[in-house]
Amino acid sequence: DNYNSDKKIFHEWYLQRCREHYGTDDICNRNENNRISLNSLQPASMENYTELGFRKTRIPEKLFKSLNSFYEENKHLEQRENWPDDNVYSNNWLSPTYMVDILGGGNVLQKNIWETTREMIHKWTGEELTPSSLYGIRIFKKNAYAAPHVSRLPLVFTAVINVAQDLDEPWPIEILSHNGHLYNITMQPGDMLLLESQSIIHGQPFPLRGRFHANVFVHFEPVHHSYRDASSRMHGDADLTMNHSTKNQFENSRKVKIQQANNNKKTSIKQ
Repeated sequence: DNYNSDKKIFHEWYLQRCREHYGTDDICNRNENNRISLNSLQPASMENYTELGFRKTRIPEKLFKSLNSFYEENKHLEQRENWPDDNVYSNNWLSPTYMVDILGGGNVLQKNIWETTREMIHKWTGEELTPSSLYGIRIFKKNAYAAPHVSRLPLVFTAVINVAQDLDEPWPIEILSHNGHLYNITMQPGDMLLLESQSIIHGQPFPLRGRFHANVFVHFEPVHHSYRDASSRMHGDADLTMNHSTKNQFENSRKVKIQQANNNKKTSIKQ
């Protein structure tokens, strides 16, 4: 009870800092209500692919060494992320996040990340996967906070890879699993957390104690998931009659939109 009470008190303090930063209650309150609503409604409407909704594992040592070396060689190039004003998922007004663009590692590193995480998520879920996003190494710094949330379509499956960290105490990822239990997952460099991020409420609702925590986030969705989701929203439980070719057209159109969104995100990152 004290644990939950302390978290509630801290989260209210967090929201008050948001209100003070923007000089109004409207932005923070409205988007906090949206976050709570999404957490309440979305998980029940999503398909569950695994028993718990998460799995902690390790990436291959060769890939970890490549990622860690790339980070150490390029961390001086980090750029501050420019979050929109309506973001209440992180306390960027107090502790900004930074990004090291993974594209600087060349196609080989990026390809290895995609292929390794795709294969590991496929083995975990049995699903054929479509890439959603991979844009860099995000660095959280002292006092960073990530409010519990669920990811939006098309971020159905997420692989979180811890690349490097310098902490005074663990900064766990808190997960509300499919079985209704809370888990705190601590990460060490080279650890990877696989997550059904669209149906599992997850976050790091504790201030980061230390210098930094650097992760890569890789997102996938099952093949044709966007089509199935869009169709179910339009037609309820009606049978899907779209043929394979048309489904592929839908998927290709979605990929273009995702790429455009990722490109827009890169241009929004500033020094």
